[in-house]
Amino acid sequence: MAAPWHGKSGCATFNSAEVVHLTSWELSFTDNAATAATAGDDWKYNLSGIQDFSVSARCLSQLGWDTISTLGANAVLKLSIGGASEPYYQGNAIATAITETIPADGIGTIDYTFAGSANSGLTYNATGGVSPSGTSDPVQGKRLKVVLDNTEFAMPREWTINLTCDAAEAAYAHATNNYMLRLPGIKSATATVTTVASENIIAKVGQAYQLDLYRTQTAADGYYSGEAVLTSVPLTVDVGGIVMAVYTFAFTGTVELKTI
Repeated sequence: MAAPWHGKSGCATFNSAEVVHLTSWELSFTDNAATAATAGDDWKYNLSGIQDFSVSARCLSQLGWDTISTLGANAVLKLSIGGASEPYYQGNAIATAITETIPADGIGTIDYTFAGSANSGLTYNATGGVSPSGTSDPVQGKRLKVVLDNTEFAMPREWTINLTCDAAEAAYAHATNNYMLRLPGIKSATATVTTVASENIIAKVGQAYQLDLYRTQTAADGYYSGEAVLTSVPLTVDVGGIVMAVYTFAFTGTVELKTI
């Protein structure tokens, strides 16, 4: 089938594994042109520089899905447009950011950000794409759970975890390579927990706690775990709604995705 293509057949794979439950991907391909205008010129004169690409992808959360193993990985990213016999783009990339949000009143989502990381850049292939597998076990957040130092939040409404991996630009002059090269660096994570406010704010700003963010009440469905410092707890009071509290945490070190 030739263009046009319908997005329902799009697919993304990273490190030979499908980015499951994909709802969209977006590719940005750029050239860092350098301006060379001088006195006497009426128009800017631009010279082609180092080429670069980045990709964002949104997916539905999946029970048991291990996002931690993807963060900071430097691997082949394949972006298929319309299935197995249709075009695809391919290039090495680093997974620089992953954000998962589980709301009590909807479907969980995961957002991925990838940055190009190879002198070979991005290639286009006319055929050989990958067909998506569809939906098997998405996460409905109505059974989410948040535990702080073995004390469960009584009325959670939503949690979000932001996982990042710094990537250092390592491009250098070369006779033939014209693309951005990156190296993965240090990982970090923050989280927010939105709850219905209660009389007892059980945590204090500036203290470190064991924070566990469960997709469901079942540990085997996957939960994030690590020590985190509580950095703020704003309360929102509005005559038109329920009083809410938003806890913001900064993880102090390693974050794990457990399925036990």
